[in-house]
Amino acid sequence: MRPGTVIASCVLALAAFLAISPMILFSHSELAEQITSGDLTMSQRASLEIGPFTSQDGEDGIALTGAVFLEDVLFVAGEFSGTYDFGGFHFDSNGSTDLMVARLDSNGSWSWIVVIGGEGLDRSITLELIEDRISVRGLIYGEVAFGSLEIGDDSKNGHQAFVADIAPNNGTWRTAQIDPFGDLSSDPALWCGW
Repeated sequence: MRPGTVIASCVLALAAFLAISPMILFSHSELAEQITSGDLTMSQRASLEIGPFTSQDGEDGIALTGAVFLEDVLFVAGEFSGTYDFGGFHFDSNGSTDLMVARLDSNGSWSWIVVIGGEGLDRSITLELIEDRISVRGLIYGEVAFGSLEIGDDSKNGHQAFVADIAPNNGTWRTAQIDPFGDLSSDPALWCGW
């Protein structure tokens, strides 16, 4: 084989690998799905490319930390600070960092974007698909509204782990509560007998 042919073959192989490599849709959690660009429609890819998304440790933009598929609809979760306008939605962070969950339809349209957060640093949001519901976990600081549900404690100094369910069709919160097992290190009594 000629050297030019070998180089061309390597370039084509690299291009094919990059085309199917994972997008920046990932999570702090082992529960999250690995979403690749091959899983998305062209319209979904285009919407993600023009959205204000960044790597998990990026400073400017929404850092995506979780993603799941339900049928052909993509749900993403992330952390952000500041003000954003995209997909026909406008949202601001209340504190240092707030959390968001959004639905991206197969046609590339953002159906809904839901923001949660308090006055402090809210972080580590992940998604898990359990049958036909989307379980959301993360850390909040203080009291936070999940739609009409208020959870958390403003007098508590530190993060509080939460677990919630969000309706896939419209982004309303079905349930939200402080996770009693979310941070075992903060409550040594939970370790008793282990």
